Amino acid sequence: MSSSMMSEASSKVGRHRLYSNEQRKDRNRKAQAAFRVRRNKYTETLELAATKNEKTIEDLKSANEKNIQRAEVAEQRCVQLDSQVASLEKLLQAALAENERIAQNKIPDTSSTSDVSVASSDVFAAKWLEEMNHNHGLYSYIFTDNYQNEFCLGK
Repeated sequence: MSSSMMSEASSKVGRHRLYSNEQRKDRNRKAQAAFRVRRNKYTETLELAATKNEKTIEDLKSANEKNIQRAEVAEQRCVQLDSQVASLEKLLQAALAENERIAQNKIPDTSSTSDVSVASSDVFAAKWLEEMNHNHGLYSYIFTDNYQNEFCLGK
């Protein structure tokens, strides 16, 4: 093949346009401008997502703090209730021991038995109230003199 045929063949190999230097520079400017617009838009999208995620993190931290506080209050309440249960168990054991002692003594007079049981329940109610007031002052307002008179003393 001759060199003229090769140049003719190579020029027909693709549909390449030949741009002038100005046209090429103009196309590059437009492509770069479009790229900058796309990049800025993508950057703004990422910044918006980051801001949203930071707010979500702050909200979750706040909710976590509240849940930690609630858990601490619940733990304190649990300890308080455990203490109250232990006090009531001691009181129950004392009352059962007293009832056992009374049952073994079997006082024949029924009126004096009720007086003893009333007095006994009064003693245990007073012990219980004293224990509750000492350990759990917030419960003391529930147990007024009327409550003692009506329920603990059987009046």
